[in-house]
Amino acid sequence: MLKITHTGARKKKNLVIFIHGLTGDELTWINQKGNSFADMLYWNKEIKKKFDIGHFSYHSKFYSLNNARNLIAMIWKSVNGSTGKVEINLDIPNITDLLRTELELRAQDYEEIVLIGHSLGGLISKSVILKIISENSATAPKISKFISLAVPHNGSELAAIASIIFRNPHINNLKPIDSEIYRLTDSWLKAPQEKLPDTTYFQGKIDFVVKPTSSVGFENKPQKVLFFNCDHIDIAKPVNDNDSIYLAVREILLSVVSEQEVSEALNIKKLPAEDTFDNECFVLKLILGEVHHRNIKSAKQYFYAAEFLRKLVISKKLMSLHEFESLYRLIEGLYATGFALYTSGKLKDGNALLAYVHERIEAEDQQKLKTMSQIKFMHKTGMLHQLANDPNSDIWWADGHTIEDINELRKQKQENQ
Repeated sequence: MLKITHTGARKKKNLVIFIHGLTGDELTWINQKGNSFADMLYWNKEIKKKFDIGHFSYHSKFYSLNNARNLIAMIWKSVNGSTGKVEINLDIPNITDLLRTELELRAQDYEEIVLIGHSLGGLISKSVILKIISENSATAPKISKFISLAVPHNGSELAAIASIIFRNPHINNLKPIDSEIYRLTDSWLKAPQEKLPDTTYFQGKIDFVVKPTSSVGFENKPQKVLFFNCDHIDIAKPVNDNDSIYLAVREILLSVVSEQEVSEALNIKKLPAEDTFDNECFVLKLILGEVHHRNIKSAKQYFYAAEFLRKLVISKKLMSLHEFESLYRLIEGLYATGFALYTSGKLKDGNALLAYVHERIEAEDQQKLKTMSQIKFMHKTGMLHQLANDPNSDIWWADGHTIEDINELRKQKQENQ
């Protein structure tokens, strides 16, 4: 069951879910001082403001009812009218079904979900992520981050030994040769990379349950791995808010908040008014080039978006200034190619030139101009008009104009007001 254990008077945008491992429960996350991992995260003001926290629990014991004993228990229950549940260890696919249903019922309204899976809980996390991806539903919950705490992505040799003694589907699922381990790895590698969450692997250097070769899953991209001086149990129980494990998880959660702030700031916003930027140089250049008023309106909208981007790059250091300047130069290069076509007669006027450059920026958006995902085609098009806004730049939409033409047009506009 998924239980939201930490929430305030109002529901937050984001949810963190802790998922325990073999024979675990909520005590998995409580340290020797009696403080839970969830409590420690919730003490952080920014996390408390932006996240609810929950725990997903499932039955997991070394000894579990086999089919015969389960049948006897069910008969006994029906004869005697008992209302207690008969608990058994379900395998990963069945637990995944339970978690998927819990997410649909209790976590549907959250914008982003972070899964923190310990040991077997990490394999369950991977399984539910893959299930959601396979559904390809627009309304499915968005799992944006996955924190893998000592998870046996390639199985555990101890599980292979224990499976000889215990008849337990959880232990079987943890064996290196188990088909479920293979299924998860194979599906993870074949899944669309853009749909997989940002994953960080936590490895305990004195973990004798999950070897280093297993605690990091196979990826089609470089893995993010963090190393800690702890064992298989302690990796889920940070001692205090100065513990490296706590600090690492805190930074991942705060990165969710930061990314959301950036995305919100970079959302394309409406212009404050129709006449916004009317006297700016880039608009006057478009007018001189006899560009259609609808294209001018779009250019103003893109310019407005690019201004937000410029402020964010400086304040939040989204990329280095060198990378940012290089992006401007590449965009300017696309314009130069278009202007050469215009002067050769292959583009008939300013509208055709503007359309060509916009098309080239869109075509190169995920190629030559590829940057962080929040910076969209419209921001890059706006950067073109930022360049044009410099009176001394060579970006014009008709040949033969100078700064004097801009000053004259500005003067005419003022006289007509």
